[in-house]
Amino acid sequence: MKRGEIYRTAERVPERGHKPGLYVIVSRDFIAGHDDVSTVICAPVYREALGLQGEVLIASRLCRIRCS
Repeated sequence: MKRGEIYRTAERVPERGHKPGLYVIVSRDFIAGHDDVSTVICAPVYREALGLQGEVLIASRLCRIRCS
């Protein structure tokens, strides 16, 4: 896994209108690639903007990462 990669869940998420969830890896590459680390930090990706300070625009996809 590398920082910035986007993954899609297999299950449908009720909070997203029963659509699969999208998540981006936000952990640093040296953490995600370390053999002793079994988890990484992810953030959800949404199309809708709420105007939160922690939202980051993904320009190529017109989506936002909610980091807060």
